Amino acid sequence: MRRHGDGAEVVSMAFEKPQPYPFTAGVIAANAPRSAGVYGLFSGTECIYVGEAEDICQRLMDHLRETDSGVMKRSPTGFTFELCPPGQRKNLQAVLIWRHRPVCSERPELLLRET
Repeated sequence: MRRHGDGAEVVSMAFEKPQPYPFTAGVIAANAPRSAGVYGLFSGTECIYVGEAEDICQRLMDHLRETDSGVMKRSPTGFTFELCPPGQRKNLQAVLIWRHRPVCSERPELLLRET
């Protein structure tokens, strides 16, 4: 979430942190917020998944435990995130899916129908 000079909130169109954090339990615990938002999982420069969660830290830890999921079979090496109010998460997720084209995420137009 960013703010214009006049203080109005604006949802960013890309992840603000271009270089992902390492996708390990220790780094997640130290850096991922226990807040609502949208996150991305990467393997090198390939975007694997863009998801949304009420608690980003918890959801990333859940991914680590889901060893047989399609996402984890792609061996993510990094993560990044954007904080976002609950009412805007699906829209931001759809925009980021469209922008990054992750290999394991739903099509953005399907997400937008849910809102």
